[in-house]
Amino acid sequence: MVAINVFDTDHPEEIEAVKRISIESGALGAAVSRHFALGGKGALELAEMVMTAADKPNEFKFLYDLDQPIKSKIETIAKRIYGAEDVSYTTLADQQVKDYEASGFGGLADMHGKNPS
Repeated sequence: MVAINVFDTDHPEEIEAVKRISIESGALGAAVSRHFALGGKGALELAEMVMTAADKPNEFKFLYDLDQPIKSKIETIAKRIYGAEDVSYTTLADQQVKDYEASGFGGLADMHGKNPS
Protein backbone atom coordinates (compact mmCIF):
# COMPACT_ATOMS: atom_id res chain seq x y z
CA MET A 1 0.00 0.00 0.00
CA VAL A 2 1.06 3.55 -0.62
CA ALA A 3 0.56 6.59 1.60
CA ILE A 4 0.24 9.82 -0.36
CA ASN A 5 1.34 12.75 1.79
CA VAL A 6 -0.90 15.51 0.40
CA PHE A 7 -0.37 19.25 0.77
CA ASP A 8 -2.62 22.16 -0.22
CA THR A 9 -0.33 22.89 -3.18
CA ASP A 10 -0.80 19.41 -4.68
CA HIS A 11 -3.05 19.21 -7.72
CA PRO A 12 -5.93 16.67 -7.60
CA GLU A 13 -4.84 15.20 -10.95
CA GLU A 14 -1.37 14.49 -9.53
CA ILE A 15 -2.90 12.72 -6.56
CA GLU A 16 -5.12 10.61 -8.81
CA ALA A 17 -2.13 9.75 -11.01
CA VAL A 18 -0.14 8.55 -7.99
CA LYS A 19 -3.12 6.43 -6.87
CA ARG A 20 -3.52 4.91 -10.33
CA ILE A 21 0.19 4.19 -10.80
CA SER A 22 0.43 2.69 -7.30
CA ILE A 23 -2.39 0.25 -7.94
CA GLU A 24 -1.16 -0.58 -11.46
CA SER A 25 2.24 -1.35 -9.91
CA GLY A 26 0.74 -3.86 -7.49
CA ALA A 27 -0.07 -1.85 -4.37
CA LEU A 28 -3.13 -2.93 -2.40
CA GLY A 29 -4.26 0.66 -2.51
CA ALA A 30 -3.17 4.26 -2.16
CA ALA A 31 -4.46 6.38 0.70
CA VAL A 32 -4.43 10.15 0.88
CA SER A 33 -2.96 11.45 4.11
CA ARG A 34 -3.24 15.03 5.32
CA HIS A 35 -1.94 14.42 8.83
CA PHE A 36 0.44 17.40 8.76
CA ALA A 37 -2.45 19.79 8.16
CA LEU A 38 -5.27 18.00 9.99
CA GLY A 39 -3.58 15.83 12.61
CA GLY A 40 -5.04 12.39 13.29
CA LYS A 41 -8.24 13.25 11.43
CA GLY A 42 -6.19 13.72 8.27
CA ALA A 43 -4.76 10.21 8.53
CA LEU A 44 -8.04 8.29 8.92
CA GLU A 45 -8.11 7.00 5.32
CA LEU A 46 -4.53 5.78 5.70
CA ALA A 47 -5.25 4.14 9.07
CA GLU A 48 -8.30 2.34 7.70
CA MET A 49 -6.33 1.09 4.71
CA VAL A 50 -3.52 -0.15 6.96
CA MET A 51 -6.06 -2.05 9.09
CA THR A 52 -7.60 -3.62 5.98
CA ALA A 53 -4.17 -4.60 4.64
CA ALA A 54 -3.15 -6.07 8.00
CA ASP A 55 -6.18 -8.37 7.93
CA LYS A 56 -5.26 -9.85 4.55
CA PRO A 57 -3.31 -13.12 4.38
CA ASN A 58 0.34 -12.56 3.57
CA GLU A 59 3.65 -14.31 3.37
CA PHE A 60 5.55 -11.93 5.65
CA LYS A 61 8.94 -13.20 6.74
CA PHE A 62 11.56 -11.46 8.84
CA LEU A 63 14.87 -10.77 7.09
CA TYR A 64 16.73 -12.12 10.09
CA ASP A 65 16.54 -14.93 12.61
CA LEU A 66 14.51 -13.72 15.55
CA ASP A 67 17.03 -15.02 18.06
CA GLN A 68 19.86 -12.85 16.64
CA PRO A 69 21.19 -10.02 18.80
CA ILE A 70 19.68 -6.57 18.22
CA LYS A 71 22.76 -5.25 16.42
CA SER A 72 22.71 -8.15 13.96
CA LYS A 73 19.05 -7.40 13.21
CA ILE A 74 19.80 -3.70 12.68
CA GLU A 75 22.77 -4.51 10.42
CA THR A 76 20.70 -6.93 8.33
CA ILE A 77 18.01 -4.31 7.78
CA ALA A 78 20.53 -1.55 7.06
CA LYS A 79 22.43 -3.64 4.52
CA ARG A 80 19.61 -5.51 2.79
CA ILE A 81 16.97 -2.77 2.71
CA TYR A 82 19.03 0.43 2.60
CA GLY A 83 22.22 -0.82 0.95
CA ALA A 84 24.46 0.23 3.84
CA GLU A 85 28.04 -0.96 3.84
CA ASP A 86 28.30 -0.88 7.60
CA VAL A 87 26.53 0.34 10.72
CA SER A 88 28.09 2.40 13.48
CA TYR A 89 26.66 3.35 16.87
CA THR A 90 27.09 6.34 19.11
CA THR A 91 28.19 5.54 22.64
CA LEU A 92 24.65 6.22 23.88
CA ALA A 93 23.03 3.98 21.23
CA ASP A 94 25.51 1.21 21.97
CA GLN A 95 24.68 1.39 25.68
CA GLN A 96 20.94 1.46 24.99
CA VAL A 97 21.17 -1.72 22.89
CA LYS A 98 23.07 -3.41 25.71
CA ASP A 99 20.46 -2.22 28.23
CA TYR A 100 17.55 -3.48 26.09
CA GLU A 101 19.14 -6.89 25.74
CA ALA A 102 20.00 -7.06 29.45
CA SER A 103 16.35 -6.24 30.22
CA GLY A 104 15.13 -9.14 28.07
CA PHE A 105 14.12 -7.14 25.00
CA GLY A 106 16.60 -8.72 22.58
CA GLY A 107 13.87 -10.85 20.99
CA LEU A 108 11.30 -8.04 20.96
CA ALA A 109 10.16 -8.73 17.40
CA ASP A 110 9.14 -12.25 18.41
CA MET A 111 7.31 -11.50 21.65
CA HIS A 112 3.78 -11.65 20.19
CA GLY A 113 2.33 -9.71 23.12
CA LYS A 114 4.26 -11.68 25.77
CA ASN A 115 6.35 -10.10 28.48
CA PRO A 116 10.10 -10.38 27.99
CA SER A 117 11.72 -13.24 29.85
